[in-house]
Amino acid sequence: MSGETNADFLLEIGCEEIPAAMIAHAAEELQVTLEKYLTTENLLEGANIEAFGAPRRLVAMAPVVRLRQPDASREFTGPPKSVAYMRPAGPPRPLRASRPGRVCQCQRFRSLRHRKGITSRLDR
Repeated sequence: MSGETNADFLLEIGCEEIPAAMIAHAAEELQVTLEKYLTTENLLEGANIEAFGAPRRLVAMAPVVRLRQPDASREFTGPPKSVAYMRPAGPPRPLRASRPGRVCQCQRFRSLRHRKGITSRLDR
C-alpha cells in the first residue's frame, strides 16, 4: 500500500429487518450522507457513491476515495497581542482559550498586524 493515494470504499451496515417500503429511501439517505461528509472532508475523488439495500443490510460503495486528506494550512486569529502575551513564558490562558478544543503548540503562535491592531495568530 505504500505510495497509493486512493482506494475502493465499501461500507456494509447490518441491521434488523427493514420494511420493504423503506429500503430504497434508507439507501438513498446513506448515499447522500456519505457524499456530504466525504466531500466536506475532501476525501471523495470525484466518483459517485452507489448505495444498495436489502431487508437486513445497507451497502455503499465508492470506487475512488482518498486515503488521506490533502495538507491544508489554516490561520486562526486570537485576542490582541497586548492581552495574549501578558507573561514572558509564552501564550497564557487567554490565547489558548481562544481556540477551545484545539491542540496546539505554543511555538506556532505569531503576531499579526490586522485592521484591528496587532493580534495573535496560530498557524496550523
